[in-house]
Amino acid sequence: VDVSTAEENRDVKLYPVSATKYGRYEGMVIEVEGRKRVFEDWNGGDGTRKPVIHYQDVTGDGKPDVVVFYVDGTGTGLYMGEMHVVDVETLREIPIESLEQAVLSHVQSNIEKYADHFVIKLLIDGKEYVERIEDDSKDKSYLYDKVGFGAVVRHKLEEGRLVTEAAGSISPAGFAGDLQITYRFDEELNRFVVDSMEYSSLEE
Repeated sequence: VDVSTAEENRDVKLYPVSATKYGRYEGMVIEVEGRKRVFEDWNGGDGTRKPVIHYQDVTGDGKPDVVVFYVDGTGTGLYMGEMHVVDVETLREIPIESLEQAVLSHVQSNIEKYADHFVIKLLIDGKEYVERIEDDSKDKSYLYDKVGFGAVVRHKLEEGRLVTEAAGSISPAGFAGDLQITYRFDEELNRFVVDSMEYSSLEE
């Protein structure tokens, strides 16, 4: 069985409940110093990308948490990263505000189509981002009406913070930029919520 161990503590491990012949995990087990919990609905990874487990404080209470990253699906123009945090003492998952919810709450966008160009407009927490792209193709129906975030999603730890990077799609194969979301732990809600968001276009 493939076992992933946390570099910060070798007694913190992740392994599959079962795996397909292609190496995709169907359900995952988190083990912390001998105590185990099964997460049946965590599915992902493949032979080339094993899940990664960390043992770091991300809630800010001075005690380490278990942080797990894995890939749920890849393909042409597709990379679906997953991120989970587990409380070390209870082995319960700590909820994280979803990318869909974060975008719904903080991002407004639209794509305006003209004869020889189109304009991408985003409004994120009151800050406006505008980008003009030359395009003299007659048929601009290939473009979405607004920027989509969800086809390419990656997660990482940055100085003890959870960070999500989501590429902004303007068409099935076209990307315009990246949305970076930094989370903070909300003690009252006992969940991770959006702390800040930044957008950078691929032109920059």
